[in-house]
Amino acid sequence: MSLFKKNPFGHILFLKLWLIRIAGLLTHRRFKGFNELKIDGSEILRELPDKNVLFVSNHQTYFADVAAMLHVF
Repeated sequence: MSLFKKNPFGHILFLKLWLIRIAGLLTHRRFKGFNELKIDGSEILRELPDKNVLFVSNHQTYFADVAAMLHVF
């Protein structure tokens, strides 16, 4: 039995949780202060299945999209 739980991909969940929290802290100011993040259609996300869902970005600023998704989820 290992000290830290891992997900099926082998990622340590404790580490992953803290990385997401730190990324959220670093990007929160951008979406609250500099840019206004307006979210429409989040009710659709709740209806999606737990598996086999792929989010695809349609432009080159996909890093900002991923950071925004961290705040939405």
